[in-house]
Amino acid sequence: MQAHRYISNDCLLKLLGSGKKIMMETAHETIMEVLVCTVAPKVLVQLHGQIKSRNAIVRQKNAEYFDIVLSHYPIDILDKYTDIFEAFLSAGVHDQTQEVRSMTRKCYKRFAQLFPNKAGNVFAGMEPQA
Repeated sequence: MQAHRYISNDCLLKLLGSGKKIMMETAHETIMEVLVCTVAPKVLVQLHGQIKSRNAIVRQKNAEYFDIVLSHYPIDILDKYTDIFEAFLSAGVHDQTQEVRSMTRKCYKRFAQLFPNKAGNVFAGMEPQA
């Protein structure tokens, strides 16, 4: 079964931006479980598309998803998508929402443990106040 195919702009990610709290929370919990229980690199491309969402809640949840991916996915899969993580980290550290910035810093620590050479490049691109 390809449960990860439901994590798209047409399905679960669309529900995250809806105004109904119960639908948002159900979609969030479902996405989290899919990310923990399956390894689907295609999901990273879908999450990458949510980095610049206008909805602060979507950006916050997206940061949580990146944290789950960094902690559960095998290193060989993560290595192929480091450009997506670098884009997320540089966007997240400059986000206007405190929760997103906090989760991004947590993700950066995981990223730095996994990819110390690439983490230096990301850190160099961050502004001093970040």
